[in-house]
Amino acid sequence: MVSPDTQHLIARAIRHAANNMLMAAQGNVELMQRAAMADEKQQQRAERALRSLAALRGLIDAQVALSRPDAQDIVEPVAVLNALQPVLDAVLKGRATFTIEQPAAAPAIGMQRPAFDLALLAAVQDAVESGAVVCAIQPAGVVINGRVVPFNPSF
Repeated sequence: MVSPDTQHLIARAIRHAANNMLMAAQGNVELMQRAAMADEKQQQRAERALRSLAALRGLIDAQVALSRPDAQDIVEPVAVLNALQPVLDAVLKGRATFTIEQPAAAPAIGMQRPAFDLALLAAVQDAVESGAVVCAIQPAGVVINGRVVPFNPSF
């Protein structure tokens, strides 16, 4: 069995290689975009390609973060949800709307990561078929369509 530390090192190596490829693709699309300034249709295609590349980079970064060994982090809950957005989009696949309800002040708190992230994604996956996923940030965790995902889950 491969240790979590080794899995994370492998994921980071993959992210590094993927980032090199993404940078090359992004540079080429930007050159195409500049060359196509007069052609609005080509400009729109280049902009879509750049958005896709940025989304792919976010998805790769989120995957690496999910593979790291468990650690206690001090972080704002909404920042975790925002960092998971590319993965949430992949889980939702346009099948459900996604809403975050947060109190006016949601301070940074200690949470077990990536255990919390993975539990949250599992809860979102379970709620997708309802057509609307509502995440409400509460003091003890995030409530997803009535299911509480504690900040420090125990498995």
